[in-house]
Amino acid sequence: MAQLTSRQRVLKTLNHEVPDRVPFAFDCSQQDKMEQLRHAFNVTTDDDLFCAVGSDTRFCMYWDDVCLTNRFDVGETYVELWGVTRAAKGMYPTSHPLRDAETIDDLDRYVHWPSPDQLDYAAHARRAQKYGDCAVLGGVWSCFMEVADALLGSEEFMVRLLTDPPFIDHLLDRIVGFYMECNRRMFDAMGNRMQVFFMGDDYGTQRDLLYSPDTWRRFVKPRLARLYDLAHDRDYLVMQHSCGSVAKVIPDMIEIGLDVLQPIQVAAAGMDPASLKRDFGDRLAFMGAVDGQRVMAFGTPEQVRQEVCHRIQTLAPGGGFVLSTSQGITPEVPVENIRAMLAALAEFGDYARLGYLN
Repeated sequence: MAQLTSRQRVLKTLNHEVPDRVPFAFDCSQQDKMEQLRHAFNVTTDDDLFCAVGSDTRFCMYWDDVCLTNRFDVGETYVELWGVTRAAKGMYPTSHPLRDAETIDDLDRYVHWPSPDQLDYAAHARRAQKYGDCAVLGGVWSCFMEVADALLGSEEFMVRLLTDPPFIDHLLDRIVGFYMECNRRMFDAMGNRMQVFFMGDDYGTQRDLLYSPDTWRRFVKPRLARLYDLAHDRDYLVMQHSCGSVAKVIPDMIEIGLDVLQPIQVAAAGMDPASLKRDFGDRLAFMGAVDGQRVMAFGTPEQVRQEVCHRIQTLAPGGGFVLSTSQGITPEVPVENIRAMLAALAEFGDYARLGYLN
């Protein structure tokens, strides 16, 4: 097979066809780690680093205000788009401004509801234009459950899910309505500069879902469907990020149109890649799966090599797999393990050379 461009390679595998080699997605959002890696790979910019490691994808999403703001320039805390005060280190909420809201009227009187006019859609389109033949993962992150959790506080949010569904419905509809309009505008600006709508919301823990499957289906599923449909109407593929154990609702996500699941946190319960490939691989593509919690962070380069080989053997047959880490590259990951991952991908990722993958 002739060598494909990065975009062709990614789209081919996400459409369950066999490309020339297993695509790779570099994923690191820690700025101090990026600085270390730029130095290690002898480059000066983030874009140069993505090229140096051979990433077939580029991220071009609006992550509320994480993407465009250096949080550490504003002190120990900062107030983000939704009016939540967060710690600059770790981005954890230090305030929950709707914790004491009792009624739907209280929600409507909240002074920090953001406007879609606050986002610079053209800036993202200009950035995506630079990425040439790479596959661009774009859109607005649309983490509506995480936003609601931050506004109310986790305990209050969990209690209200069970005790006051109309209140939660109104809150979530306000948040999702914002994300729907933002994504409409982002899609208009991006056009064919992006190929995949990439959104995220964490639904799982290490052991199970954060919510019961019935609660997830009641509050999350219909709202996810609206976002997925909006992207499919523009002919984008849909990629959903969720850390943790989400196996119980994967069939539901497929039912409403999910194309790609990321990041496949293999150390979480029920997220064994072989089982996921067997049960869902004909309908769902995967991105991630190289164990970032244990092997990449604390393993040896040889253990990383074996991990990459195993994930390729398990998930790559027939296409449907973009190799990446099961979490973004974290500060604990040694540079030598990143180099080992790239070397193993070069060794094991060629479809034509490895006949068992055809």
